Amino acid sequence: MSLVKRNRLIGLRGKLLIVALTVLILPAAGLSYLQELELLLKKNHADSVQVIARTIASVFDDNASLIISNRLSNTLQPPYYSHRLKSTIQIDGYSDDWFALQNVQQALSTSPTHAGSSVVIANDDSFYYFLVSVKKKTTRINNKSGLNNNTAIQEPVILDFSFLDFKHQKHTYRFNLITPGWINAFLMDAQKTYKNPTTYSSPVISGQWQTSHQGYSLEFKVPALMINRFIDFALMNNTHSPIKTNTQAKALLSIDPLNELKLKRLAPDNTRLWLLDNQGYINASINKLQTNNPIHNNSLLSWYRRLYLLFMNFPEQETQYGSYQYKISNDLTRQFSADNIHTMWLDTPHGEHLTLAVAAPVKDREGQKIGVLYLEQDNNSLLALQDKTFERILLLTIILFIVIVFGLLFFSTRLLQRIIHLRNDTEQALSRDGQIKNQLFRDDNDEIGDLARSFSQLLVQVKQNNQYLKTLSSKLSHELRTPLTIIKSSLENTESNTLSDNNKKFYQRAQSGCSRLNNLLNRMSEASRLEQSIQNTELERMDIIKFLANYINSIQSASDNIQYQFHTTIEHVLLTISPELIAQLMDKLLTNAASYHIKKTPINILISQENNHLFIEVRNQGPFIDKDQLENIFNSMTSFRRQKSKNEGEHLGLGLYIANLICQYHQGHLQARNNYQDNSVSFIIDLAVNKTHPD
Repeated sequence: MSLVKRNRLIGLRGKLLIVALTVLILPAAGLSYLQELELLLKKNHADSVQVIARTIASVFDDNASLIISNRLSNTLQPPYYSHRLKSTIQIDGYSDDWFALQNVQQALSTSPTHAGSSVVIANDDSFYYFLVSVKKKTTRINNKSGLNNNTAIQEPVILDFSFLDFKHQKHTYRFNLITPGWINAFLMDAQKTYKNPTTYSSPVISGQWQTSHQGYSLEFKVPALMINRFIDFALMNNTHSPIKTNTQAKALLSIDPLNELKLKRLAPDNTRLWLLDNQGYINASINKLQTNNPIHNNSLLSWYRRLYLLFMNFPEQETQYGSYQYKISNDLTRQFSADNIHTMWLDTPHGEHLTLAVAAPVKDREGQKIGVLYLEQDNNSLLALQDKTFERILLLTIILFIVIVFGLLFFSTRLLQRIIHLRNDTEQALSRDGQIKNQLFRDDNDEIGDLARSFSQLLVQVKQNNQYLKTLSSKLSHELRTPLTIIKSSLENTESNTLSDNNKKFYQRAQSGCSRLNNLLNRMSEASRLEQSIQNTELERMDIIKFLANYINSIQSASDNIQYQFHTTIEHVLLTISPELIAQLMDKLLTNAASYHIKKTPINILISQENNHLFIEVRNQGPFIDKDQLENIFNSMTSFRRQKSKNEGEHLGLGLYIANLICQYHQGHLQARNNYQDNSVSFIIDLAVNKTHPD
């Protein structure tokens, strides 16, 4: 009996592979571990930096420079801010030297005619430098200046620059911007009129001015000892208009050199510090950040880190303050209390590392906040430690992944091979007709070995049952024949003439029953004798096509009620067979077909050949055989027709069993098939053409 194989969505090998892929949990667990490690390192790092920031901030408690800066910046008008120069500025009227400060221009309070004008202020130890950029809406050509007609010159403009000295006296200097080039400022006396400004000249303040397509720019410098905290600018279009001055001069803020020197000495390595007033203006700053990036490479570790960074939530706020930043305003410096130290992790523009920002309050004697010490430190040291951890976890993950996957694959392959061998041996242990050909033996001391031994024990029991069933017919025939003989002789000794007519009817029924029972016992004996004598049958090589044709003709001549039709296109096929057994085989199949065929329908015998196999088919129209019993119909004493024949009482299912024995003896195979297209049943004999029967 063949086993039915089910269509599997996924086999055992695939399931074991899925189990093997669960080792991918290791990288996920490593990622979770790294996240926890990073949080711990960040917290410890933030705590240590907070201590540093608090210590440095305490140095500037009650700092006079911060107190003054707060008083100057806490006004209605925003103050001007002077940046500390890091390179020398050449006074030429052009803004090339001011390139680093181009993004920190401050609006110049002027008339609407000059809207969009700006000023940039810088200083060193000796001078304050000013770059005034004025935008005008109208231009005209000034031929009186002596320049080419192709040169655009702005109409004459007057710029007044005012400041307070250290005696709190106001001084005003006027620039008459007539011809581009070098220009001196004229000191103006407030008690005089402005009709003759050339009367008061001063060579102390000088500069140069140049025109541009938008207006003009004026560059000049003033000695640092002349200006004390407040300055003012005023613009006029011609010399006949009165001077337009601001009612209140703006404060001038700048870096405190002494505080900057203190920061330089106190700042730890790889940090950037700012000392801010309450408005966020920088009073002092120092930068000791390292520019090298330990992870900026294309190694496997860097790519693994970038993959890790994809799962991290970066802060939305970035930090990138330039060297000339004059004011810092973020969540730490805004709404800052005087009691707590605040920290925040900021993202860098390239997203390869983070920056820790710490803001510590600077207080006066009364405990009021007068400034903020703002500290930034990147996490390169943390990244170095994380990279080492990344490397160890990466290598450990790869090694464990390879070992576990290959170990599971080896184990699954070995396990599958054993299961496949057990399945193949199980399928080969039973022949198609249910005969046990071999047994299963396994020495494995595991569940598969136990399963194989259980199968082997089951096969032994099945074989014993088969042996018992094979001898059952002969045993029944022997045991039943003696009582049957006694019954039959007793009936024969009964005088039929002494019986009444009514009793004669029962006597005849008893005789008929004995005859039928005797017939069945003879058939059982025939099957038993056939099994015993089939091995002694002589074989001969002959043309089976010619033999079957003669056989069908003889059967047809002896039968008047049934029509036998012989169909074949094959002329000659030589086989080594036993003619008597083949004839008996055909007798059994034709008798079975005649018992169940529909009256007035022929019984067809079809012979065909495919490759090295000869097929002899006996087909009759009649009741179908149950699908579940197509393989079992050839067992001894078995009959599974859906529709009963009139003579079914004489059938014990031995005919097909004997036919199957003869077919197996000729190394063939006998099978039954339902033909649903023409409502018929076929019995097909499959014989090998190229095989000869063993001697």
